[in-house]
This record gives sequence, structure tokens and C-alpha cells, in this order.
Amino acid sequence: MLLQEYNIEKIIHIKGQHNCLADYLSRNPMQSEPEEIFEEDYGISTLFNGEPPILASVSGDIHPVIGAVVTRSMKKQYFQRTTELDKSSSSIVKEIDSSSLEQLKESSNQSQVNLDTCNQFDIKQIKSEQDKDFIIQKKVKEVQQNPTRGAFVLHDGLLYKLMPMNLRSITKLKLIYIPSSMVNSLLKAYHSDPLSGHFGIRRKYYKLKNKYWWPTMKQSIAQFIKSCLPCQQYNVSRLKKPGLLCPIETPAGPFQLIDIDYCGPFKRTPRENQYVLCITDYFTRWVIAVALPDCTAQTTAQTIFTEYICRYGVPMSILTDQ
Repeated sequence: MLLQEYNIEKIIHIKGQHNCLADYLSRNPMQSEPEEIFEEDYGISTLFNGEPPILASVSGDIHPVIGAVVTRSMKKQYFQRTTELDKSSSSIVKEIDSSSLEQLKESSNQSQVNLDTCNQFDIKQIKSEQDKDFIIQKKVKEVQQNPTRGAFVLHDGLLYKLMPMNLRSITKLKLIYIPSSMVNSLLKAYHSDPLSGHFGIRRKYYKLKNKYWWPTMKQSIAQFIKSCLPCQQYNVSRLKKPGLLCPIETPAGPFQLIDIDYCGPFKRTPRENQYVLCITDYFTRWVIAVALPDCTAQTTAQTIFTEYICRYGVPMSILTDQ
């Protein structure tokens, strides 16, 4: 409709790479300098008898949201600029003093060592705590008297517990016997520390059982995790809650409420029977069992009518899970 007011005499085809007049708003304005978009004459001036229209120039300060298409030439210019910036930045990095880099490495290594060693127990500390523990010293004397027998071994003054890898394995693992005075600190390091994670009882037990041992190990882990305040506050059970039981009221008399259920399939009999329909009266606990070839709804209804209703009458309710 807008083109009808013009006296169009000729249509000139313009290539896409030269059609900046129509596609300017869809081009990403990467150039920072203003660019004249009406420099080429496309025959527009011939449409006007008087003076040609005033040529306009669009600056490059356009929001990048307007541009959605990037031409090949713009893309090449953009990559040339980025490569030049990368080269200049790499040259700046090379000028950094090597001594400052070494200081940064030393500081980062020191911080990493501090993080790694915050949860590690010193063997000397464990040995000193074992020397103070009465039960461990009693086990040490037993091992010294008879070192070939028993489930404990003494190595470099440290008591270890010998545990098989699994039920069928002959190979035994040497687990450090943790004294009772260090159990709490060990569990704090493996559970409450930010680098350890507040895992559950099972995962925490499997994480510790191949490294350490002490009596009532499972109970200690379970008690510690159940008493952990953050775990109790933020650990939400993702399991579906069990449904409430709805007990069935005892009927007032016999033949009021019956229950039906199938047993089978069994081995097929000579009479082609494979299932057993059990009909139970809830008041008297009287059971009727009928052998049937199948368990379809039609067979079930026919059997209830012939074997129960025709003999004992119509019950008030029938209970089934089918």
C-alpha cells in the first residue's frame, strides 16, 4: 500500500552484500565510525522531478540488540581485532616478573596444604592416644604375648585391626584402631567439615570402614549423624510417606462380608484347572476353595453365583483387590 503512491518505472536487483539500504537494521553495527549508507546511487533520484531527497547517515552508536545478522566482512574484521587484543594481552603477561609468579605458586600451594592437612590425623597423635587407652593397651599386651593369633596386629607401635575384604576373601585389611578419645574428632572431620559433606549413615560407614576401626563403629556413626543439627534441619526425606492403615470392621454376623482372591497359576490338572478361587467369610473365617481353569471376570462371577450365593445367600459386601 505504501509503494502505490510512488511512480515506479523500473525495478533494479541489488545483491545482498550491497543492499545496505534495506538490511541495515538487521546488520550488527560493529564499526565504531559512522558510515554513509546512501553513497551509491541506485536510481532513486530519477523517480523525483525536483531535487533528490536529503541523504541521511546513520551512526554506529546503535544498541547491539537491533543487529541480528553479521556479514562475512564484519566477522573477519571482528576476529582480526580480537586476535590483535590477544597478542597484546599475551605480551603483557610475559612481562610479569617470574619472582611474583613463584610467590603466587608458593602461597597457593601453602593454602592447598592447609586444606589437605586439616582433616588428616597424625600417626604420632593416634599412637599417643592409643597409649592412653586402657582397652587398647590390653589388646597390645595380648598381641605381644601371641602375635600369630588373634584379629589384631602391632606395627611400628600402632595397633591395627585385621578385617577380611569380604566374606569369601582370605586377604585381610589393616585398619587403624581408633581410640575412644578420637572417635568424635574423626567423625567431625569426615562429616561436619565443609570438604567432607553431610552424607548419610550408610555412605559414611562405607567411607570409613576400609580405613579405620573401633568397637561399635556403626552405632557411633549413626548416633553422631542423628545428632548433627544441620542434617536434622535441612535433610528432607524424599521417600513417599507410608499410607495410614484402614482396619476393616468386624461384621455383625456370618455371610455379610466375604473376601475373594486367587491362588496360582499352578501346574495344569487333568481337568484343565490351573487356578484356585478362595472365598472367605470375615465373621466365621469359613473358606471355600474352587479349582478353575482361568481367572477371568466372567469365570469369577459365575463361580461366586453357583458356589456361594446359591448355597449361602447374597452377601452384603464383597472385598477383593482385583
